[in-house]
Amino acid sequence: MKSFIALITALITFLSATLSANVIPKKEPKDFQPVLRFFACSDTHIDGAEDKKLDRIRNAVDFAYGLTDGGYSKLDAVLFAGDITNSGTEEQFEAADKGIKDVVKDETEILALVAKNHDGYAGKEKALGFVEGLTGKDSDFHIVINGFHFICISTSEKENVRYDLSQRAWLRKQLEEASADDPEKPIFVAHHEHVADTVYGSKTISEGWGQVYFSDILAAYPQVIDISGHSHYPVNDPRSIWQGTFTAIGTGSMHYLEFTVGTDRTVHPEGCYDCPQAWIIEVDKDNNVRLRGFDVNNRAWLCDYLLTDITDIASHPFTVKNQKALSSEPEFSKSASVKVKCNDGKTTISFPAAVSTDGMPVFLYRIKLTDESGKTVYSGYKINNYWSVNEDKTVEFTVDKEAFNAYVCAENAYGMQSGKISGSIN
Repeated sequence: MKSFIALITALITFLSATLSANVIPKKEPKDFQPVLRFFACSDTHIDGAEDKKLDRIRNAVDFAYGLTDGGYSKLDAVLFAGDITNSGTEEQFEAADKGIKDVVKDETEILALVAKNHDGYAGKEKALGFVEGLTGKDSDFHIVINGFHFICISTSEKENVRYDLSQRAWLRKQLEEASADDPEKPIFVAHHEHVADTVYGSKTISEGWGQVYFSDILAAYPQVIDISGHSHYPVNDPRSIWQGTFTAIGTGSMHYLEFTVGTDRTVHPEGCYDCPQAWIIEVDKDNNVRLRGFDVNNRAWLCDYLLTDITDIASHPFTVKNQKALSSEPEFSKSASVKVKCNDGKTTISFPAAVSTDGMPVFLYRIKLTDESGKTVYSGYKINNYWSVNEDKTVEFTVDKEAFNAYVCAENAYGMQSGKISGSIN
């Protein structure tokens, strides 16, 4: 019996080690030396010449120009993936054009595309003309930079059509040409709306910011890195990178951030309007791709991913399954408790922020308030400002209810919860 138990134990140990090996991302090369670097963002929503969001563009691009990682100091391109303006007026397009051109140097390619919604509010013809003037290219274009292919797609020129059949055919042809040039190299594809059911914000039913026009086409090209915005969901949320038949990343927003929590869509927590985010994307000579999301205001890194063997779907580390497998419950300190105060019919609670145990942000806090008899008077959640490098260390939350007891647990992006902490009115 003992030998049988020992055999089973050994088998479980072996299987656990094997499964872990399948989900742990490969380690980053010790000396990542870029041969390509570009900046990528979306949803700048420029309102006019005095818009402070123009300062965000200047700040972000200036940060990108200051990078010298791996001995590489060039910025090869800047990419604006749609909703560059807030409502597509002539004044807004002129302000965006000037703001971008003022900060981008001659040696850096301007890559940009326009969306059907905000950019097209005042007419698609105006929007498409603007992006062609900004980039010096067609509104749909394919360009090679340092040997790497970029394919950018604006909205269709047809009214009430987001993307048309001719654009689908065009994308397929461009991908065939790029892949034939070198099937091992990453191909960067950019458009405004996420491909449905990929990154956070793209779920067809529950989140609603995705589109299906390119799903089947991109599925044939595992080396594609698909870049899109529209949802405004944070770049450093682990769900904003997705790998399946290809790779997709969400660009967050240079304007405000947005969230979905369960069935609650378009959630805008306090502080979400002053937190522009963007990506620095790099490739080395071995076709490894480094993706670094950053906090624009604080000029600091938020997340860092390395993609290797991008043409091998089986080795993609950032699938939903693998991300969940690497996920673990946040933790509160052993001494953590909730402070409860009532005043003028309102209850304010405060507690120390939980700590991540898996390198992924703490997504939110589940909160329950009860009266002195234990009856629930409030049940909800609080999203702390995990999108900023200056995340609050103490979380505070107020509701328009009188309560006596408070119970809190921390939750990560994949629904894994910490143990509860609690507190009562003294």
